[in-house]
Formats: sequence, structure tokens, C-alpha cells
Amino acid sequence: MKTADEVQNILNGFTCNREVSVEIYESYGRVLFDDVYSKVDVPLCDKSTVDGYAITNEGLNNDFLVISDEIHAGDPADMLINPGKCIWVATGSNIPKNTDRIIPFENTINSENTIRIVKMTKNSNIFKKGTDIPKNTKVLDKNTLIDEKAIGILASIGMDKINVYDTPKVAILSVGSELSEINEVNSKTLTAIVRKAGCEPVFLGVVEDSIEKITSAIKNAVLQYDIVVTSGGTSKGKKDYMFEIISSIGDILFHKVKSIPGMPIFAGKVSEKPIICLPGNVASCLVCGYAYLLPMFLNAAHKTFKRELVTADLSEEFNSELGIKHYFPVKLKDGIAYPAFRGSNMITSIANADGLVDVSENEVKVRKNVKIWLI
Repeated sequence: MKTADEVQNILNGFTCNREVSVEIYESYGRVLFDDVYSKVDVPLCDKSTVDGYAITNEGLNNDFLVISDEIHAGDPADMLINPGKCIWVATGSNIPKNTDRIIPFENTINSENTIRIVKMTKNSNIFKKGTDIPKNTKVLDKNTLIDEKAIGILASIGMDKINVYDTPKVAILSVGSELSEINEVNSKTLTAIVRKAGCEPVFLGVVEDSIEKITSAIKNAVLQYDIVVTSGGTSKGKKDYMFEIISSIGDILFHKVKSIPGMPIFAGKVSEKPIICLPGNVASCLVCGYAYLLPMFLNAAHKTFKRELVTADLSEEFNSELGIKHYFPVKLKDGIAYPAFRGSNMITSIANADGLVDVSENEVKVRKNVKIWLI
């Protein structure tokens, strides 16, 4: 039997390292496969930061300058500023190569097609080529989680596609002949956990209590998916075959964990693919989903797992068993945490909870200033 930390370390040893190329429009929430370097300067050329007039330094010696042309945003700027002349430019437009500064429109007096400069600014009002991002600069690191800011950078350097880690595909199997007679819950809650981690869930259906059928389903699943999760068949009943099956077709990574609920959880490896077998009780299954699978799935997708914690006093003292970790569901009200657990087979034990009290193996009594993991 492993500790909770040992189990998590084992599960976090599996990652999905396939590379895929996706459109920038579809890249939000994905993780970069490589460092990204800009192949261009941003901006690509010098641009005006104001509406005004492009001039050369020699033009400052003239009382008046003749407006010889106009450049709007998106127009080419393939002309030059001739002596005694200026060119009207829009904010964000390209500017002639021999421009030394832009005089803002409001700093001039216009008379037909000429201007007179009445006020100078300290800066040139020129957004120089490569000022934002110089060519060949690394703009994003490998393993960066792509958000709206990263997408802005990728778009600014002209990338239409980007290489990211492929999304891990998680197969879900519910085991138990009795499930055809009731409203099956675990596959739905586990599907939500998979999606919460940004992975792709695939429900393969309910498999009846048959060694042959369960074995066949698992063998087929590992050929197509990165991770396989089952619920049910992990306890000591006469038809709880999961441990026997995984032992016969693969390797056992751990059997049982020193935590409650969820002690019967075990995992194996078949064809190098991890198989995580969860207890069938709905509350235990979902707690295991939060405690072990969510961090595992995020890690497999090269993402970071972080608990949102708050501190509160318990409404009553909780007594734990030394050497056993407890995940204790609680309901928060007015800064007090009230017990929500009603039994491993009751979905309301976890569905009505705001968080889980993580009672470590070294604690036997907790009441004051308890850290609660919000779920």
C-alpha cells in the first residue's frame, strides 16, 4: 500500500509528448511544444505614432512646408520627402525612409497645401522598426500555456499555426453488471474531471462483470488512448476482477493507497499505457478524481496543477487515523466548515461540498485553522 504522495508521483510519471500543429485561432489553452522565435521585426518598418506631418531635419529651417503627399494606414511609403516638402501621415501608417520626425497635426497651422510648425515635441513620434520585437528574438518559451496574451504575440509576428502538445485522450470504462439497472454516475463525473484538466474524454461504455469482456475492452482501449480510467471492480467482492485482469495483461504500479475515501484505488500499465482503477462508490470515485486524476491529467497535458486553498475552523473536531490521509468534504458557511460526508456511496457527500479538508498522515485531530481545498 502506497502513501498518497507516492501514488501521485507514480501517476505524474506519464505525459503525452506528441506534437501537433494547430491554427492560432484554436490554440487557446494549449501548451507550446517548442520555444518560439520571431522571424520578423515588429513593427516591420518605421511607423507614425500620431496623425501629422513627416519631415526631415532640414525642413525645420523652413518657415513653411508644402504638403506633397498623403500616407494612410496600410498604404505603402515608397516615396521620399523632398526639400521644402512634408508628407501627411496617419497614426500607425508607414513613413518615408528619410523621415526624421513627425510633427503632430495640432502643432501646425495649415494654409491650403502648406503648413507652418508652431510647436515642437521632444520625441520624434516615430515607432521604429523592431522596437516592439526585434527579429530573431525568443518571444515565448517551450511549455508556455497559451492564453490571450500569448496569442497576441504569435499574431504580431505573423504566425498562422503553432506547434503544441497533443491533447491527451482519456478512455473511461464503467465496470459492473448492476450498472445497467441504475443511473450510472461515475462516467459522467470522470468525464467532467478529464475536461476540467483540458484533456479529451472518451466514454467506452459499461462493461459487465466478465473477465473476458473487461480484458478485451482494456486491450482495445490501450491501443487507441493515452490513459484508461475504470470505475468499479476494485474491492474484494466475488466479481471484482480488475486487479486480477490488470495483473495478467500488464504490470501493477501500486495497489491501494493510504487515504480515505478511495483506499481501493490501484493502477497498472498495459502496453506502456497507464490504467487507473477507481472504486465504484460514487463519492469515493469523485474524490479520487479530484485528488489523484486531476493532477495526473494536467501533468500529462504539460499543465500545472494548483490547489485553491482557504483557511477555516471546523464546526467539530475531526479524528483521523495516524498514517492514513483523509480527504474530508465540507460545506462552508460564515467562515465555518461543516461536515458534508454522508457515505462513500452517496453522491451528495461530495456534490454538496465546497471543499476538501486534506488531513495528512501525521495528523490525528484537526479543528482550528484548517486548510480547505476548494473544489
